[in-house]
Parts: sequence; C-alpha cells; structure tokens
Amino acid sequence: MSTPTVWDVVHHAAREDQRVVFIGSDLNPTILSGMRTELPGQFFMEGIQEQNVIGMAAGMALEGARPVVSTISTFLTRRCFEQILIDIALHELPVVLLGTGPGVAYHHFGPTHCAVDDLALLRTVPGLTLLSPKSMAEAAALTDQAVRAGVFAYLRVPRYEPAPIAADLEPPVLGRAVRIRDGHDATIVALGSLTPNALVAAEALAAEGLSVAVEHVHTVRPLDPDLIARVSQSPVVVTVEEHLRDGGLGTELLHHLADAACGTGRMPRFLRLGLETRFVSGYGTWEDAIAEAGLDTAGIATAVRTVTRPLEIPAADTAAVAAPATVAPATVALKGSPR
Repeated sequence: MSTPTVWDVVHHAAREDQRVVFIGSDLNPTILSGMRTELPGQFFMEGIQEQNVIGMAAGMALEGARPVVSTISTFLTRRCFEQILIDIALHELPVVLLGTGPGVAYHHFGPTHCAVDDLALLRTVPGLTLLSPKSMAEAAALTDQAVRAGVFAYLRVPRYEPAPIAADLEPPVLGRAVRIRDGHDATIVALGSLTPNALVAAEALAAEGLSVAVEHVHTVRPLDPDLIARVSQSPVVVTVEEHLRDGGLGTELLHHLADAACGTGRMPRFLRLGLETRFVSGYGTWEDAIAEAGLDTAGIATAVRTVTRPLEIPAADTAAVAAPATVAPATVALKGSPR
C-alpha cells in the first residue's frame, strides 16, 4: 500500500464534502489530475498569480467553502503576505495553505526558491496554525485534520522522505509534540525534516556517555504546552530547524520558556541551530545546504557536545555566579546562536 499524500487527502476530503475546493498556482499538471477529472467544479489551477488565488480563496470561504491553496512556499508566503493577513486572517476564514518545496528543498534553484523565512513571516499572522511535518505521511494526516476541522493553517509540504523513526508508529496529532528519546543531560527539540538527523546525533552522543532526549515537533504554533513543560526541566535545550535560526521554532520555544521562567527564575541553557539570517548561497542539493548550515548529524552532535560542557568560571567571579540551573547560556562558536 502506497503512502498517502496531501493530494490524496484533499481529493478524498473534496469527494466527501463539496465545500472543499482546491486552488493551485502554476503547479505540476499531474497534481490532483484525478480530482480535476472527477470533481471539476471543485478544482482550480491558476497561472502565476499567487496573490490572486489568495483573494479567490478568501472570497470562496466567505461564501461557505473550505479552500485548500497550494503553490511554492516562497511565493505563497513572501509574495502573498498581505493577502494572507488581510483577506484571510482578518476575517478568520477556514483556509488551508500548502507550501511546496519548503526550507532548502529547492536549493538547486537558488535563493529565490529557498523558503527559509516562511515561519518567521507567518508567526506574525493572528490565528494561523503553523505546521512543518517530517514526512509526506505526517503531512497528509495533519492536512486531513486541518481541513476537517476548518482550521486556518499553513503547512510545509515535504519534498524528501526521511528515514522512518519511532514517532511514525503513532498517528500525528495537530498541536502535539512527541518525545522519541529520553535523556537527562540535554534535550534536542527538532522540527519536522531534521528530526531524523537529531535522533542519529543523540544516539552517537550516547556512545560518548552523553544522555540526550529528542523531541519531535511538527506544530510550531500553537506550541504544545506539554513540550514546554518537559523541556523547561532540561539543563540544556538545543533547537534544530530547516529555517532561519531567528523567527522559527527556536524563537517560539525560547519566548515560551522565558515567560515561564518569570515565575520560577529557572531557565535552561539554550542554543538555536538554523540557517544564518542571509540569503542561501550557491546552488546544490538539500544535503549540501543542510551540511553547510551545520544541521547534518555531525553538526548537531558537535553543537550539543559543546553547549553541554561545564562553564569555565574565572576564580574571582565564582561567588557571583548562580546555580547551574539559572546561569545564562554559554557562548558557542558554532553556526547556531545562543539566546
């Protein structure tokens, strides 16, 4: 049995509910070709006019439809930001946005097609659920939940299929993170596509005697409150994401932990791993871009190994330093950034 895709889910949902319509912008003509034949009144494939399809979806939603809109992530988010904000969010409409080629999936097309700032942009949109699944199967399940519930959501559609992990054994639940490995020295909180890399890194560190937990996250917003509670107890937290290190999962989690620390004074040492805030350079494969950003297995392991080292405290300042649970994060000479 083949793995269901987000396109299978949309077709099935449209077959069951005539309110569900699909609006694409300059996508591969084979996408949802079956739906186009079977349900022509619920299928619309427009040209290169991304802003128009957002307005089109908003108008349909105002008349009771449940639109699903899809195009390349960079154009769906950067080019359509105002339309998403004003046409959809302002009116609290049930529109699901499917961004294809997220992160550095289209690195071979260069910086114009690298959607490494999509979450940072959309975190400012009121009421928008942000989803970044690991695999197509996970994306399909989350799309199904969002469409059926009438959620206003943006979902990054994975382009590559990673190796299976333990989290795949249970159906994903929108808004819920999954702890896939226990550990007490540090916790890696990985977003979607980079969870497999984080898990392999944690297993390699275990061979060195370092006990590292791994949390798999597919919902950036709303962020799972149970996840926040779990990682707040970890001495070290490292976030890993296929996104700019500013404005994505790491920033979202850090804000929540800082708010929680106001009442307790307890804050983990925190390191965000992601891409530098600059245009993605060159052209190449997904693996090339991930390795260059230090987000491959070796890069993640090096970062965790470094940030978990004991702090070097000058003797004269020893009395002024608080307990390890309340110290400021270490400065780490890596491609990630301490808070």
